[in-house]
Amino acid sequence: VAAAGAAMKITIGEPWTISNSVTGEGEHIYPDLWKLQDGTLLLDYHLDHDMCPARRACLRSVDNGKTWTPDPPRVVREEAVVQLRDGTVLAYNGHAFPVTPGSKQSKGSMFRSDDGGKTFEGPIDVTVNMPRANREPIPPPDPKYEHYIAMVFWRSILELPDGNLLAFMYGWWEGDTKYRAVAAISRDRGLTFDYLSTIGYDPNPDLGEYYEGFDEGILSWTAAGDILCVARVGSFHSLRQTRSSDHGKTWSEPIILDPDLDPAAQSVLEDPADVGIASVNPDMLLMSNGVLACSFGRPGNSIMFDPTGTGDNWEKSIVVYWGGLTGYTCMLEIAPGKLLFVCDALGIDDASGDKANCLRGVEITVERE
Repeated sequence: VAAAGAAMKITIGEPWTISNSVTGEGEHIYPDLWKLQDGTLLLDYHLDHDMCPARRACLRSVDNGKTWTPDPPRVVREEAVVQLRDGTVLAYNGHAFPVTPGSKQSKGSMFRSDDGGKTFEGPIDVTVNMPRANREPIPPPDPKYEHYIAMVFWRSILELPDGNLLAFMYGWWEGDTKYRAVAAISRDRGLTFDYLSTIGYDPNPDLGEYYEGFDEGILSWTAAGDILCVARVGSFHSLRQTRSSDHGKTWSEPIILDPDLDPAAQSVLEDPADVGIASVNPDMLLMSNGVLACSFGRPGNSIMFDPTGTGDNWEKSIVVYWGGLTGYTCMLEIAPGKLLFVCDALGIDDASGDKANCLRGVEITVERE
C-alpha cells in the first residue's frame, strides 16, 4: 500500500507473523521494541493479560527483525529500556511501589548491561521520589490490578545533553481523581529518579466513561531540538500532545490532536476509514530523514507522520493493520527511511489450523519528495 502526503511517499509492506500463541507460550500481546547501538532489536511482550505482575517475554533480532531468538527475561514487567551514549543499557521494571502505604518514595528495579546489551546483571534497586504519596484509584481496583498504586515507568527515558536521564512516568497521587503524567529526572545514571514536572493532569469528570487521565506516553526529540510528548488519556479518546523547550522542566498546555473525535463512536467503529487519532500506547521517533513518526491504536493500528519533524504538522493518519487486538503498537527505524512496525493481532490462522494471538511485523518506507 502506498500513500502520498504533502512531502512524502509512504509505502506499507505486507504483514508477517513474528510469533504466536500456538507455537509459543502465553498471550502474545502488548509489544514493545528497543534498538541498541549495534543494530540489535529487543522485542518484549506480555505472556499474561494486563495484571500484576504480568510476565513479559523477550526476543532478540540481529537481522532487522527478519528472525528472532528468545532472550533471557530480565525484570518481571520490562516497560522501559535506554542505551546511554557510553553504551550502557538500562532495562526497567515498569512499576515502582510505595515503600510503605502513604509514602512519597517508591522502589522499583532494573537490570544493567555494561557490554552493549549482550548480557545483563540485576536486579538492581531503583528509587523514585515524588512530592506527594501514591494512592489507589477510586473505586479501588480489582486485586489483579495492584499495579495501579505504582509510579509507572513507561517506554521513554531520554539521556539529556548533560548526561542526566529524563523519564516519562504516570500514577495516582493523593488528591488525584485521574492519572497524572510526570517527568522524572535521574542524576545518578538511573538509580534514583526525582520529580521534575507534571506533563499532564486533567481530572475533568465530563470527558466520559472511557476517560482515564494522562497515562501511557512517549517522549521524542524533534527536529527543532525540543522534547515532544504524546500521551493516552483513555480508550477511544484522542491522544494529547505537549512539548518542553527546557529539557522537561516545563511543558506547554496539552492540545487535543483530534478534537472532533467521538469516543463512543470510536468504541464501536467498523470502518477503518473513520479511525481518528486514538487512543492507546503511542510510540514516536524522529527518523534519520527528519520526519517525525507516531504510531497508536484502538481501534485498529495506525501511524501518522509530520514531514517537518516538529509535531506541528501531522498529516492524516494511516491504518496499518485493522485486525487488531489490544491496539498496542511499537516501531523502530531499522534502516534510513525504513520503519519496523509491530502490533498484536487476534485470530491468525496457524499452520496447525488453530486460531492464535500473534505479534505482527510490517515494514513501512518513508520517502521524502
